[in-house]
Amino acid sequence: ARVERLWDEMEREFAIAKGYPGALPHFTVHLAGAYDLEPTGAIVEDVARTRAPFIVPTTGFGVFTGELPILYIPVVRTRVLDDLHAHLYRLLTGHCTEPEPYYAPERWMPHITIGQMGLASEVLPALLDWLAREPLSWEVHASTLAIGAESDVSVEFFGTYPLRG
Repeated sequence: ARVERLWDEMEREFAIAKGYPGALPHFTVHLAGAYDLEPTGAIVEDVARTRAPFIVPTTGFGVFTGELPILYIPVVRTRVLDDLHAHLYRLLTGHCTEPEPYYAPERWMPHITIGQMGLASEVLPALLDWLAREPLSWEVHASTLAIGAESDVSVEFFGTYPLRG
């Protein structure tokens, strides 16, 4: 609800699009060019069956720089989150092509994207000033693993698995 509220306020105050249609607030633990969906789904389902829901803290905000900047809320790497990430990374990497190096355990920066479309440079100073005043130190309840793919215009989910361990 907090991320959706931020998305709504950013759209209303700064004309920043919420993101891709179908997008849900999330943090990504593995990213690749393509996945073999049958074994990937079985792996993620099995991991979800053995892991309990957990809480991760967030704090502040950040900007991934580049031609198309991305605004995000950093997720703190707790032991539970790091263990889950390393386990999934190890299991999934053999069932995909072109794994994204930024998601390898030694480089991973978990985050919740809050803005990535329509971030015009003339809007950024006011938006960053506004975000600096927002309370962004949260406790996020992680209760689901999902497999999804982002296209240029939307997000498609192939499987959603509640944590049940």
